[in-house]
Amino acid sequence: GHMPTLASDGMGAFWRSRELKRNMRELTTQLVPPPGEVPTDASRNEGCKEPTHVERVDEILSSALLWLLMGLFVIIALRANLNRYERFGMRYDLAVFDQGTWLISRGYSPFVTVRGTALLADHFSAILYLVAPLYRLWASPKLLLAIQAIAAGLGALPVYKIVQYKIRLPHISLLCAVAYLAYPAVQYVAVDEFHPESVSVVLLLSAFYCLQVRRVGLMIAMLAAACLTKETTGLTVIVFVFCAAIVGIERFLRRGNTIANRGLFFCLIMCLLLTIVRGPFFVDAGTPDHLFSASSCLEIREMLTRIPPDASVSAETQLLAFVSHRREIYLFPNPVFVSQYGPSAQAQLQMDHGDERSCSPAQFQAQLVQSGTDYIGLCATPTMVSHLSRSCSREALESPAYGVIATAQHAILLRRGAAHRDGLRMLSTLCGCAVDDKAGISRAYDAWVGLQFPD
Repeated sequence: GHMPTLASDGMGAFWRSRELKRNMRELTTQLVPPPGEVPTDASRNEGCKEPTHVERVDEILSSALLWLLMGLFVIIALRANLNRYERFGMRYDLAVFDQGTWLISRGYSPFVTVRGTALLADHFSAILYLVAPLYRLWASPKLLLAIQAIAAGLGALPVYKIVQYKIRLPHISLLCAVAYLAYPAVQYVAVDEFHPESVSVVLLLSAFYCLQVRRVGLMIAMLAAACLTKETTGLTVIVFVFCAAIVGIERFLRRGNTIANRGLFFCLIMCLLLTIVRGPFFVDAGTPDHLFSASSCLEIREMLTRIPPDASVSAETQLLAFVSHRREIYLFPNPVFVSQYGPSAQAQLQMDHGDERSCSPAQFQAQLVQSGTDYIGLCATPTMVSHLSRSCSREALESPAYGVIATAQHAILLRRGAAHRDGLRMLSTLCGCAVDDKAGISRAYDAWVGLQFPD
């Protein structure tokens, strides 16, 4: 009988096929052509008829409308994110990247105390080193939110360029760009606090356009920049290079064009329907239900101005992004009681599933005295205060080592060494009940938080 050999195996035939060799030669000649034979748009369009006046007007109007839609997208996304930020609706991630970028911009070691790890140990977000110089001009979390919204909106530009390069129909190219902007996943990327990997979308799309127009150097730069956003983006880059090299660049681009032509209107209709039904620009699904009123936000911001810039702070998640420009800022109850802190597997599980452990009052009181944290910021919303946070908050209010120095409708600020009895009187005034002992402090705290369920 016939004995299979290595050449007859799938992998053997794959690596020995003439098609692969032809594709590799094609890739080499297309991406690195001989001197003097670099393809240009002019050579590509040689023999094509000159565009008419109507076609030129169509392209100009489509380009203008594209920039108008991108600008509208950025404004809507940035307004939604700034609204959440100003009304204390942001959570954990923004403070992590804000503190890391601020530390880099000031020349400090980027050990993010909010997370308990070095900046690049959690995720490979090296692109923040490129953002850090901008923090010398304007150090604010709003800058990160603006970068994310602009990057998400600019992704429509390479989409438009890719389609326009292949089919030369501006109105069809514009429809593809509209489908991108209308896609709910893109909208959620733009309004989901801040994550560096959101920038990779426009970089990868731009790399694909550079692949089409044979701008190899710029394509490599775009792919390299995308890899700096997060470690997992490298997998996308590997697939990108693999498809271009193994399938063959001309067939790769030609197949992509066929798929785009066949599914264009279906994708456009589905994207528009999805964004109306589930998109954050039309549905209030991405807006938290615990945003504070404008007057409450003003009270909290004025209260936080009492914290010196060099003081160490432990604060609830809603307050972190407003006090993260310092070397020591912790997510309460850290560093007193370690929770969701550090690179351990246990910390990751606590972040994913919550930390419902109980803290011994005596142990917490002892560790609170030893921690040396200068200020503690408590914030009350029933949807965000965990069992562990509530128990630790009560212990902090009961500790004679700390005293309440400022109160607001949704926040309380404690300072190490402040008069404890004076702070209890402020708490009593805030809650409208007597605060004379531990039981009174517990009742006052529960009344302040407004909890509707037992511990």
